Amino acid sequence: MNPIDSTQIKLIKELKQLLTQEKITLEQIKEIATNGLPNNSYRKILWPILLGIENINEKNDSTEIRYHRDTNQVKQDVDRCLWKDSLGWSEIKKTRKREKLQRIIDKIMCKYESSLYYYQGFHEVCSVFLTIFGEKKSFFLSENVALYFMHDNMNKNFNVVLKYLDIIYALILHIDPNLHKFLQDASMNTFFATSWVLTWFSHVVSEMKSIFRLFDFFLSEHPLMPYYYSAALILYNNNLIQKCECSMSDVFNCLQSLVTEMNVEDVILIARKLMQLYPPKVILEEMKVQITQEFHSVHFPILKGFDKIQNDMISFEITVDAKNFLLQFLDNQDSDNPILQKKPPQNTKSKLIAFVNRRKKKKPISKELQINKQLQKVFSSKFEKNHPLFVLVKPSQSWVYLILQRFKIIILIFIIILFVFFFLY
Repeated sequence: MNPIDSTQIKLIKELKQLLTQEKITLEQIKEIATNGLPNNSYRKILWPILLGIENINEKNDSTEIRYHRDTNQVKQDVDRCLWKDSLGWSEIKKTRKREKLQRIIDKIMCKYESSLYYYQGFHEVCSVFLTIFGEKKSFFLSENVALYFMHDNMNKNFNVVLKYLDIIYALILHIDPNLHKFLQDASMNTFFATSWVLTWFSHVVSEMKSIFRLFDFFLSEHPLMPYYYSAALILYNNNLIQKCECSMSDVFNCLQSLVTEMNVEDVILIARKLMQLYPPKVILEEMKVQITQEFHSVHFPILKGFDKIQNDMISFEITVDAKNFLLQFLDNQDSDNPILQKKPPQNTKSKLIAFVNRRKKKKPISKELQINKQLQKVFSSKFEKNHPLFVLVKPSQSWVYLILQRFKIIILIFIIILFVFFFLY
């Protein structure tokens, strides 16, 4: 067993605390998973839950695989698929893995032939699930990703995706106008990020550890988060990009190189902050995009046309069986790791401190303030104070500002009442 780290200890404690509740919603699981899961043992349990799949071990699907409009394209893509962790695999193992991947995709395309269209890159996403899960479970995970997260990629054409790609530059314009101008002067359009967003970076990132971390994040967030992550990655490397010669070829090569050595955790923080400040509907309205029914992700998690979706997924609750399974898994983690199995002995002083701490009521920290605090720490250690990214944590986003924004109507009513009171008396 690998040595347990502080992240894993924290996750186990948070999950156990969560499981003591009578009802657990999908949103609560997302809050834990968005910060990253320690290993694939957790992903085997939590990824199906993040995708709203109940009792995945008992699920079956009777869809028959037949020839469909994209059969040949799927086969060509699958035949070229090389798993990043396949070092030492025999040709027989690679062939069997590809056969499983082919069946997963073919089954999805046959089941939703009237509404979903295959695109090159979808096989990369499915292959990530097949790395951790077996064929049967990978099918259900891939199916729900196609329905809930990648539906817009699987429209009849890429018109919606092209509009979404413009979100990247719209976000950059808000934060760093100079960088936006540099990219425009280099005649660099957003096509360079197509493979990033369509494959959740699984096509361009070489390390599986980073790919799994990104999938933890994307599965826990809005379907358009890959576009926000792309903008965050570019903003994070703005100095490096602007050192390039302002030509399309040089800037393109520079942008493509950004994925080779990503600081995933820092970029995730920036992406989450961008999503808070400029939600998809807001940024698309600002871009004067006419949002039609084809823009499924904008209306997430309400996806029209699929009756099987349970009350927009937010009301999805963890079943008793799933809770018991999770608790059993966490208990096994405890038994395998002595540091979690028992508490260290305490002296009188430490017992008193622990008692006082338990008596204290901790005030919950809002997600906005928590991200601001983390970003402030990252920016202070890596950038100069005049760096454009500091606009994300400017004083106007302090707790006073957030309180005023949240309770502005109540405050306004209170002021009116005071004014009337003093006027009458």
